[in-house]
Amino acid sequence: MAANSTFIISDQADDLLMGKFDAARLKIAILSQFNDLQQQAFVICCPDMSPDFVIEKSRVLKKMAWVQAVDAMDVNQGPCLLVETPVKIAMARELCKRAQKCFGLDEDSLTKLAAISGTDVQDLKIFVQRNLPMCTKLLSDDTDCAPPDNIRTLASLLSKNSSTLLTLGLANWSFTTTIPVMGFGGKALNIVVYFLCRMIDEQAECAKDLHNFAFNK
Repeated sequence: MAANSTFIISDQADDLLMGKFDAARLKIAILSQFNDLQQQAFVICCPDMSPDFVIEKSRVLKKMAWVQAVDAMDVNQGPCLLVETPVKIAMARELCKRAQKCFGLDEDSLTKLAAISGTDVQDLKIFVQRNLPMCTKLLSDDTDCAPPDNIRTLASLLSKNSSTLLTLGLANWSFTTTIPVMGFGGKALNIVVYFLCRMIDEQAECAKDLHNFAFNK
């Protein structure tokens, strides 16, 4: 942040929340001064529902996705089919809920947005559910028994056509990603991160579209 940087902000909480004037630009400038862990804490703890801050949130959350994936996987496990690689689905759900709150898509945030924009909160909830098909499926509790914790389940929960998207995930790893971890574990890790990042992208797009829906209807 330049020493002579000037930011115009409002002293009203709602204006800061919505990023009015230079509030979003100020937050982006502050974020640029932090290390990765500080950025994660700032993005999660600093309330913000402005579309101008969505890109930065998405970038930070995608870095968190790598950490979450490593924690949820046993990259040193014995040989098995790639799709059967163990992955804790609860980890994906936890990241999904954290991202929803971060992007202002959780119930409390929607209630605040409804009050600020004058939009019916039920309309906002319907809009979000319609625009978050992957997240809605991931967080759904309509299964009779818990599915196995593996890549196959993660792919099926985060896509309508799991076989097609899993192929895309493999292609994404094969042609666009260079990784330091060699072998089977590294490949599986990249596939998990691929799907988690798709989930974050879905929420980021929804957050931007939601703002337009609420204020430009």
